[in-house]
Amino acid sequence: MPKCRNVEKSKSRNLENRKLAKLANSQNRPLILLIHNRFLPFGPFLAINLFGIIFVRKGRAFAPVDLNHERIHTRQMRELLYVPFYLIYIAEWLVRLVQTFLPAREADASVPANHPARREASRLLRAYHRISFEREAYTHQSEPSYLSNRAPWAWRHYL
Repeated sequence: MPKCRNVEKSKSRNLENRKLAKLANSQNRPLILLIHNRFLPFGPFLAINLFGIIFVRKGRAFAPVDLNHERIHTRQMRELLYVPFYLIYIAEWLVRLVQTFLPAREADASVPANHPARREASRLLRAYHRISFEREAYTHQSEPSYLSNRAPWAWRHYL
């Protein structure tokens, strides 16, 4: 009996993945590869986008809003020609981590009320949520047409 349930889950997950892949590759958008696995991403994260390939933690739900979030990152990467994106991302994360040790500033009021950085979290996660790339992606992940209207280099407005 348990094997039957696992097969049903697997079929259901495959159908869900096909729907997401169809959604991901529709509307003349670049092809996106979704890989479900046990190892990436690390920690509490649902997905990680490495050079346009999205790795999703096996057994976790990956919704269209999450796909849009990762699509925004793919656009940011393409603008910066991939490697500089990661260098800036890491450098900004380190700066934001140092900022979490400083007294609260007025600039924190610019974080939208629904943004995860508003919630109490560890310093590492707060630094992550304050990265300009993440702020843009979290702010617009619920807007399916955002990428069609997005200005180039829009992430700079979140610095």
